Amino acid sequence: MRISIITCALGIAFVLAIAVLHASGFGTFTAQMNESNAGPFLKDMFPILYLMPSLYLAVLAAFGVLALAQPLARRAICLILAVARLPQARLPCCSRNGRPYW
Repeated sequence: MRISIITCALGIAFVLAIAVLHASGFGTFTAQMNESNAGPFLKDMFPILYLMPSLYLAVLAAFGVLALAQPLARRAICLILAVARLPQARLPCCSRNGRPYW
């Protein structure tokens, strides 16, 4: 039981670190995108598309904290996270020729 708590806490720390490191490049990449010759639609959509992975990681960390706080709900939380990932896996940007990469 103690090992699972330690690994869950380490996972939360790593996920938050990755989210912070990814979000720290937001200003640089947004400025580069605004200076590029990309279309206006892409320039408008870039900030939210860039921040989505960081927000996704922050939500994963929040579920990790919830799993630490409520040990009886760990299986349900893992199931919710697994099912929540399915719609994103079907996005066109995550597939090749209409089929997922996997």
